[in-house]
Amino acid sequence: MDLSIFIGNPNDWPIKATIQELNARLYSLDKKAADEIGVAHYLGLATLPKPVVVDVQSQTTFIMAANVTIKSNPKSADLLARLNRDCGFFSSPKTTKGRGGLADTVAT
Repeated sequence: MDLSIFIGNPNDWPIKATIQELNARLYSLDKKAADEIGVAHYLGLATLPKPVVVDVQSQTTFIMAANVTIKSNPKSADLLARLNRDCGFFSSPKTTKGRGGLADTVAT
């Protein structure tokens, strides 16, 4: 699973950075719940594969990668049902809802 991140920096010198490390905790949300969140199921951790430079007066988009494996067991039954409903063979459009929370950031 890839997570696309956009950062805009409208500032002048000296406000620039290199993001050395960045993690994002990924969750599946229920887009059909009354609050469009329902029960948030943890999917895994996305990581930054290489440092990203955020220069002055720039816009930067980069990709974080996550290896998500969902095992078929009673604990994951609700999540598997949700993903099948949202993205399964008979669903249209094949979209689901998620949340990413950024964490463990190291920038210089």
